[in-house]
Amino acid sequence: RHRLVDITPAFAAARVMATMTEGVLVLDSGGVIRLANGAATELLGRPRTELVGRFAYEELEDPDIREAVKHATDRRDIPEHQTHFNRGDDVRSLTISTSVMRDRRGELVALVCVIRDVTERERAAAALRDSEARYRNLVEGAPDVIFSVSLEDGTLLSLNPAFERVTGWSRAEWVGTPFVALIHPDDRAAAVEAVGRAGRGAVPNAYELRVSHKSGGYLTAEFTSFPQQAAENRGLSGVARDVTERKRAQALLTAEKHVLEAVARGAALEDVLLNLTQTIHDHASGMPCSVLLLDPDGAHLRRGAASGLPAEYSDEVDGIAIGPSAGSCGTAAYRRRPVIVTNIEADPLWDEHRALALRHGLKACWSTPILSSKGKLLGTFAMYFGEPRAPTEEELELVERTSHIAGIAIDRSQAEETIRELAFHDSLTGLPNRRVFRDRLTMALAQARRNNDMLAVMFLDLDHFKVVNDAVGHSEGDRLLQAISGRLSELVREGDTVARMGGDEFTVLLPSIVSEVDAMDAAERVLTGLTQSWNVGEQEFFVTASLGIAVYPNDGEDPEGLLKRADTAMYRAKELGRNRWQLYEPGMTSRISARVRQEGDLRRALERQEFRLHFQPQVAVD
Repeated sequence: RHRLVDITPAFAAARVMATMTEGVLVLDSGGVIRLANGAATELLGRPRTELVGRFAYEELEDPDIREAVKHATDRRDIPEHQTHFNRGDDVRSLTISTSVMRDRRGELVALVCVIRDVTERERAAAALRDSEARYRNLVEGAPDVIFSVSLEDGTLLSLNPAFERVTGWSRAEWVGTPFVALIHPDDRAAAVEAVGRAGRGAVPNAYELRVSHKSGGYLTAEFTSFPQQAAENRGLSGVARDVTERKRAQALLTAEKHVLEAVARGAALEDVLLNLTQTIHDHASGMPCSVLLLDPDGAHLRRGAASGLPAEYSDEVDGIAIGPSAGSCGTAAYRRRPVIVTNIEADPLWDEHRALALRHGLKACWSTPILSSKGKLLGTFAMYFGEPRAPTEEELELVERTSHIAGIAIDRSQAEETIRELAFHDSLTGLPNRRVFRDRLTMALAQARRNNDMLAVMFLDLDHFKVVNDAVGHSEGDRLLQAISGRLSELVREGDTVARMGGDEFTVLLPSIVSEVDAMDAAERVLTGLTQSWNVGEQEFFVTASLGIAVYPNDGEDPEGLLKRADTAMYRAKELGRNRWQLYEPGMTSRISARVRQEGDLRRALERQEFRLHFQPQVAVD
């Protein structure tokens, strides 16, 4: 029932070869294949019948087999080596180990070649090498700092090359030193806590810290870190990105927003410009800066605001002339384009002001004109530096942005001033308008009541001014009105008010007079001052005026009453021949009222055909 097997060495060897996963070829002393196991036929893709009896080096395309046979008499095995074998379209990587078999006399009997397919292992190793190379290139070429820290003692284990570019330090100076030594003292507690938090969890942990720069300052870095387990050390890996410029840009945008909000709220221009220069001073690491405003004369620059500049310097440049060689600011205003002076000590533009600048340690100045939305010159913005140097692209952009914001603020302030001017002053002559005159008259009356004073109101109308407009046109007539307005302002006292009521009518407020005589003297002075020749275009005109006077408290105690009675007196002056003044008298109002009624009756009589002709005189003109 049981078959007994005689297990001989030959039987055992055959069974071992049949079950081996490595290919085995047995060669004779000439290198001819005498035996091949199943694994060998599978590896080589040939049936055993095609292998046995053929030279092994031909089948394997491996010259090392030939060398193995040739040197077999050296009585030593051939070391394992690697070769490539083409199996159809597939190239396989093989390792071949060759052993020498000898008989008892030491004569060569056979060579045994053990073949292993290491293709997948080689491919996996190549993939790993590629992956490691990509990772190394990624780390070495990354723009952000990639680091690792030991969680055992907090020392830096590794740093990529970006560390040197970002911080200015060399990696050798910091690898192996405590991580927190790189951090700003005020941020170290937060750094320790953030590293500990990251070490306790697998979720990447983001935080911001100020990091030392070799120049002596600090940069702001955004960290992302996560724990890593290594056999030799428990550590933390992470990425640090320099966000200093981004943070500064965000801070600048926020500050600019606050400035523009202040402009929108109608804050005083002086406060807005001071806030703006302080913002730039802080943003530009303490670089002094200033805003100069165009003087109304259009030829000089006045102090607007400054931050970081000595007060003495600001005082001395207040009122600097605009010109082709007037420092950075005066020249920028003259040229209406940026002026970059990199060395004040050597630049001829600063010949007149060099000593002033150098005395205060100012060695470079970059100025740009401030223009309105319509291109009108409003002033200049300038930045100074304590050493000769040119501005960076970022600094030039900062100057341009600041001058633009300053232009918005100045433009807005001037527009509001214009609106206020139009609301309270006559647009043609610049004199106070009817509204302002009434307000001042009301205040003067209140003061007169408190002090038991007198005041006078004069109502003035230019005689026959229509003739001027008809002769030279309204544009020339307007210029004459402007000249007359200026003359009127010169003819009254400093505390008096001259206003234009409209057309060719003016009013004058004379507060705090002693008697009516003061008003009469003022009226005579005005009429005399106006009675002169006026050149309009190519023609000459003589201007006269009729002037009425009403006095408080004799002729009225309220603004409307005084103005009405001064107007009545003015019309009486016209009736009496013009070019004269007339004090108000009580009977004038009744006469004016009677005249108005008479004119009305006559008009209605014409409409109703109530006139009857009784006599028509005939006159011979010859």
